[in-house]
Amino acid sequence: MNDPSWFTTATKELGLKEVVGSGYHPRIAEYVRVCGGDWVDDDIPWCGSFVGFCIKRSDLPLPAYPWRARAWLHWGVGISYDFLPTGSLLIFAFGKNPQGPAISSGRLPS
Repeated sequence: MNDPSWFTTATKELGLKEVVGSGYHPRIAEYVRVCGGDWVDDDIPWCGSFVGFCIKRSDLPLPAYPWRARAWLHWGVGISYDFLPTGSLLIFAFGKNPQGPAISSGRLPS
């Protein structure tokens, strides 16, 4: 079985880190630009932009304001936590607010 193309895109980006202090990482600015944003500051949470970048590279539609975690809440279809296929979109919540979309490797820690 082949991995979804957005997962393949995501794995090619592994290891990227934001710039500490002043300045920004140009690749993170590219994630934001691909999603329709116009800022370059990587101090702003960029997880939604990263997911949007990967999805957009797969020629799939993005939700409105894809740089926002909440924008991904109703994208795609719901799945069971017991079965997370590779490429599943996860939304992490801290408290009551969705704060971190991510792409699953399909493997969960036991």
